[in-house]
Amino acid sequence: MFAGVHTLLNEEVYADFLSNSGYYYVETGMTGRHLFAKEFADERTHHLHFLPIVGFHERKELLFRDYLLNISFRS
Repeated sequence: MFAGVHTLLNEEVYADFLSNSGYYYVETGMTGRHLFAKEFADERTHHLHFLPIVGFHERKELLFRDYLLNISFRS
């Protein structure tokens, strides 16, 4: 999941916000975003990316999503 924010804050702000939800911060080395994950049975089941809303609609991840949606209806 992506969460677009007006201003990307320090990861601790989001960690505090998510503290009771089971999400934890994942250090990825990616710039301009923060990744949080949730696990079930020792496997990551949820991924939540916080990133700036500016430029959000031009991201390659959205193009990939659109591609997957397009091919899934052909089956």
